[in-house]
Amino acid sequence: MIEPKRTESRVILGPVVLSYVHLTEKYDPDNTGKGKYAVTLLIPKKEKATVEALHAAVEAAKKQGKQAKWEGKLPAKLDIALRDDDEKEDESMHGHWVIVAKTERRPEVVDRDRMPIMDAEQIYSGMKAIVSITLYPYKVSGNAGVAAALNNVMKTHDGQRLGGGKSAKEDFAGVDTSAIDDEWD
Repeated sequence: MIEPKRTESRVILGPVVLSYVHLTEKYDPDNTGKGKYAVTLLIPKKEKATVEALHAAVEAAKKQGKQAKWEGKLPAKLDIALRDDDEKEDESMHGHWVIVAKTERRPEVVDRDRMPIMDAEQIYSGMKAIVSITLYPYKVSGNAGVAAALNNVMKTHDGQRLGGGKSAKEDFAGVDTSAIDDEWD
């Protein structure tokens, strides 16, 4: 892990595992035309410095919200983007802090040399990345909380693809093609 960099409510952290990756196209499950780019960050609980930086960024966002959004006081019910998902059904999230980060603007996704990744196949759930996010307060339709805005992503490593599925190379690794009948040629 890198030493996390925090400025108020902005944090650069990682490498973390990315899940539910929607970085090349907006995710719009309800076909509203208001989709967003999004990713779920899986932050190992053992990464104490990163977790501390995230908690400090949440507190900074709460302080901003108290002044700018919540009329001088913290709401009784406050949804926070940083959560512990050990109790969730998805076992890939166990042992991690989880943040869902979203943005309306397509985030830049670069490699370790800071060059843009143009091949969408190289951006997937399971890859490891350093990520820049900003935690911010909100108050919408009676709900209040601290959400995470996705800024940019630097892919650092390939990882095991999450969500099942294998590459064609893996699927057909043991297939002997020498016995295929050539009558189709």
